[in-house]
Amino acid sequence: MHSGWRSWSFWPPQPHVYYGLTHRPDLSSFVALTAAPDINRNAPLRVTFLGVSTLLFDDGSTAILLDGFFTRPNSRQLFLEKISPDKTIIKNSLQRAGIDKLAAVIVNHSHYDHAMDAPEVAAQTGAVLVGSESTANVGRGWGLPEANIAARRPGDIMTFGRFTW
Repeated sequence: MHSGWRSWSFWPPQPHVYYGLTHRPDLSSFVALTAAPDINRNAPLRVTFLGVSTLLFDDGSTAILLDGFFTRPNSRQLFLEKISPDKTIIKNSLQRAGIDKLAAVIVNHSHYDHAMDAPEVAAQTGAVLVGSESTANVGRGWGLPEANIAARRPGDIMTFGRFTW
C-alpha cells in the first residue's frame, strides 16, 4: 500500500476540511453587481438566473420561478445541523430580484436544493407550488394551503398565463 495513503485520516477532520465546513466565502464584494441591462426591454420573455438552479421566467404579465432556492446552507450546516428555509433571506432575495407576485413556483425534483425554500417562496408571492407528490408533501409540511399546491403527474399539462408546463 502507498505510504501516503496510510497517513491520510478522515477523522479528526484535516484543517482544510474543517475550514471548508465552518467558513462561508465572503461574497460582500459582489452585492453591488447587477444583471446586465436589457438590450430590448420590450422582449416578449425575460429569463433571469438567480443562482444554483433558480430561474425566473417573466413575460411581462405572468412570472413563474423554477426551483426557488435562496437559503443555501453551508456545508457544516448540511452535515451537522437541521436545515430549514430562512424566511428573511428568502424575503430579501425576492425583493432584490424585484419579485412580489408569482403565478407558480415549479420544482423540478425534491432534493433540498430545489424544494426546501419553494413553499415559503410560494407563500410570500401567492404562487402555486408545482411539483411531484414529494414536493407537494414538502409544501404541506411547511403549512402551505392545499389550494396553493399542485402535484404534477407525467402527462399533466398546466397553464399559468401564457406559460404551459
